[in-house]
Amino acid sequence: MIVKSTRFGSAEVQESDMYSFEAGIPGFPELRGVALVEASSTEHFAGLPDATGLFYIQSTDDDDLAFICLDPFWSVENYQVDLDEEALDIKDAQEVLVLAIITLNSDGVSANLRAPLILNTRTKTASQIVLQDPRWSTRHSLAN
Repeated sequence: MIVKSTRFGSAEVQESDMYSFEAGIPGFPELRGVALVEASSTEHFAGLPDATGLFYIQSTDDDDLAFICLDPFWSVENYQVDLDEEALDIKDAQEVLVLAIITLNSDGVSANLRAPLILNTRTKTASQIVLQDPRWSTRHSLAN
């Protein structure tokens, strides 16, 4: 399947890369169907060795709606997420992908570690959860 994006052009994705946010995400209730696109597969990041762990979450309904995300376990020391496995229908830890939305602002690059995206690779469902752990903020600096 070809997914079109105003952020990175077109990308071919497999059916296994399609997810559904059943309740949308806060601020974007219309975001339901998304494609998980590895950033290294786009021309912006092609060939960059440091693109491992970077992804786009691209709406399949709106070419303008995409988020750049990272796997926080690749870049944040001691990051932990407590999940309600039953509520998220998680049977095995290996079927979970945790992503943090990246923000670029005048202070630099930050990641929302307080409210990660949780993708269930078995059920192809996704949700955003809010962690209560005070160590994680919505603007965790990635400058270090």
